[in-house]
Order: sequence, then C-alpha cells, then structure tokens
Amino acid sequence: MQSRRSFLRGAGVCLALPILELWADQDRASRSRKRFVAVGNPFGFFPDAFFPKQAGVDFKLPPLMTPLKVHRERLTIFSHLDHDLSGGHKACHAFLSGIKVADARRFPEGNISLDQKLAGWMGARTRFPSLHLGNNANQSWTRNGIQVRSEGDPARVFDAMFLDDSADTLAARRLQMGLDGSVLDAVREQAKGFARQLGARDREHLDQYFTAVRGLERKLRMNADWIDRPKPKVGYKRPKKGEGQKTNLPLYYELMALALQTDSTRVATVWADGGNLLEDFGLAYPSYHKYSHHGRLPELVEGLLKIERHQMDCLAKFLDRLQATPDALNGGRLLDHTMVLAGSGLANGSSHSTRDMPILVAGGGFRHGRHHVSPEDRDRRVPLNNLYLKLAQHFGLEIDRFNTSTGTINGFG
Repeated sequence: MQSRRSFLRGAGVCLALPILELWADQDRASRSRKRFVAVGNPFGFFPDAFFPKQAGVDFKLPPLMTPLKVHRERLTIFSHLDHDLSGGHKACHAFLSGIKVADARRFPEGNISLDQKLAGWMGARTRFPSLHLGNNANQSWTRNGIQVRSEGDPARVFDAMFLDDSADTLAARRLQMGLDGSVLDAVREQAKGFARQLGARDREHLDQYFTAVRGLERKLRMNADWIDRPKPKVGYKRPKKGEGQKTNLPLYYELMALALQTDSTRVATVWADGGNLLEDFGLAYPSYHKYSHHGRLPELVEGLLKIERHQMDCLAKFLDRLQATPDALNGGRLLDHTMVLAGSGLANGSSHSTRDMPILVAGGGFRHGRHHVSPEDRDRRVPLNNLYLKLAQHFGLEIDRFNTSTGTINGFG
C-alpha cells in the first residue's frame, strides 16, 4: 500500500496536500478588502541615505527619503530587520520569502513569497490574483519553488487589464477550462479507486484531497466567470515601453494604481530593473550594478543616489496617487487599505551584505509615523518574516507563522 504522502495522479497532474490552505476559509477571504503592494530592487539602498539617525516618532527623513515627507505620518521605516541569510546577490531572490531556493525543500511551504501567500488565499476574486511589473524580477515564488514571471512591457500590462480579448482568445480559454475540468474528473475517479486500498486513518487524508479537488473546481468556476466579464475602461492612454528604469518605472506605478483602483487585483509587485539601460539618467556609466558597487567612491555614490532618488520619487508619486483616490470598496482613500512594502533582498550592494535590509511600510491602516528600530544584537534580532507575518494577518489570514518567522513584530500595528 502506498504511503499517505502519495500523490493522486490524473492525466499527468499531481495534487498534493499543501494546496488545501489555498482554498480554506474562503468566506473570510471573500470579505477581505485589503490590498498589498511590494516594491523591490536588486541592489538595496545606500544605508546612510535610507535609515534615519533618530529612533521612534521624532525621526527625521534622510535626504534620499525627502520625496516621502508628505507621507511621513503614513509610513514606518524599519532598522535591523533581515532574513539572516548570506550569499550577497544569491540571496536577493529571498526578499519576500526569507528562504533561498536551494533551501526550500526544508520548509512546509517551500520558499513561497509573501505576495503569493496572499494571492493564493484571496483566490480568483479579482481578474488577476496577483500582478507583477518589471524586467528581470526574481522576488515572487510559489510554494512549489516556481518563479512567478513579471512583465516588463507596460503596453502588454495595459492590454491585459483594459483591452477586451478577441473571440479566438476567449474560445481558447474556454477550451482550456474544459480540459482543466477533465483533469479534475480524472483525479476524482482515480481517488475513488485509491480509497479502497486505505485504512481509516489514510481515508481521512484522502478526504482532505477531495476537499482540495472541490477547491480547485471552485477556482475554475471563478476563473470562468471572468472570461465573459467585460474589462474596466479607464481614461488612460496605452503606454509605450521605454528604454530604461527612468521611463518604465513611473509607468509601472501608474498601471499598478489603475489595477488597484479598478479592483483588477489586490496583490501586486513592482521591480526597479537592475539592467544596464541607464543612459536616461545622464550618468557616465550605463550600469546600475556599477554604481551600486561603489566602494564609497564619491562619483559612484553620487550616481547611485540619483538612481535611488528616482526610485523614491516614483514611490512618493504612487503614494500620492493612492492617497488622492477614493476607495470604492471600503470608503476613505486607497492608501488607507493598501499595504505598501518597499525594500530589497540586498542591504548594501557595495559590500554584498544582506544584514539590516532597507525596509519601509506605508499605508494599510497601520499606526505609522515612526522609525522602528529592532535590537541589533545577534541573539536578540527579529526576523524580517515577523513583519511579514504581521502584514499577512492584517490582510486577513488567520495564521501564526510565515516561513522563518518566530512571532510577529512588537511596536507596530
């Protein structure tokens, strides 16, 4: 007899127990109207320009952060949080998970990232369970260790959200839905035959598989509903793809704001590309990487701060937009109900350090207006995933652990 860890295989598709949580507590998920946005970059921020010198409510924003001054009371900057990882660039992909791909098999949910945890819980209640903007992003991962693809062409994102699909495209999607339904039918029939080989205890586990199958069927029905539902119309011109971060990043933010405003998604990420198209900053070298690895040479630090200032300008304008936009679902403003997490999986590109990652949270209805400083001593340090657990709970998930968390984070809520 096969062990209780066995998979049910139907038409080449595996169904495993971890998927159960995605479709548990769906009534609570349907009532949640929170939103989550994660903003990342591949090289961190210049520490002296990111972290305030003062702790608590009396902090002063460093020069790099001054574009955010109008939102000072709607944001919190965190010091001494990280994932206790090493490896420099090789650990950057763990920004939203705290777990390297190579270590994923040691954890119950692999290296699932926070955005995918929230998107899986929310399900297909929006047209896009999650939206990912940017070139070469590596911050979003499923529980199976699959990197979630991001889209770097703003025009394609606009088309997917706001342009109606052709009749041929709709027909192809309906066909795929039918094939997916056939796969689930095969899984169910094979499970019924499998049940006859099991004892009472294993039959209980099989009942959990049937629950998962029903959850997937519910997802298919919800996805099918979106096929024939018209897309929202917005008074925004279809954008053109730019040639670098300076052009594309503002477009990503604008599209993300439209996605939240039209309730096309409630989970989104944006990535400030680390590529070599920096000519539009007027810098001597066309390499973000070169400036991030400055070795404290003044001319390279100056160039890096131009790039990072642009990122902060874009983030500030995004927060401006959310604060100015009424929230049709909840009342108030979009920013009141949207958690915006900004940071990087690399703390300092020049030293390749992953210790003391730059982390900022804005909006979402938290009590903000402080520089939250956690203990610096190694034996008292707080995992960044403790903050992520707090964000997940605030989003609506009833969980007491997220990946490597040891609890939630004190003094923030």
